[in-house]
Amino acid sequence: MTAINFINLIFNTVMFFVPNRKNEYVKKYLTLGSVPQYTHARKPQEVANMFVDDYLKHDGVFIIYLLAHNVSPVIAMEAVEALWEQYCQKQHINRFLNDIEDGIN
Repeated sequence: MTAINFINLIFNTVMFFVPNRKNEYVKKYLTLGSVPQYTHARKPQEVANMFVDDYLKHDGVFIIYLLAHNVSPVIAMEAVEALWEQYCQKQHINRFLNDIEDGIN
């Protein structure tokens, strides 16, 4: 049991200190949900990185991780969707997303 706990500790430490890992973790919930601004974005990776790095940061990713592992991945996905909608309400992000959508149309 101690070995399993140690492996879990190493995994969690790597997840929170490697930027790509935490971005991919949150991106998984963005793609699973029905988030139109994300799924139609021309550069979804760039938008997801901005969301994770500028809005969620380490604390937000940690809370999503706790929700997914202690409650349900569905609840974590709904939390990410709600946080994403709040993030898109910001003026500079809304402008950025509209510029991306204008480039698609």
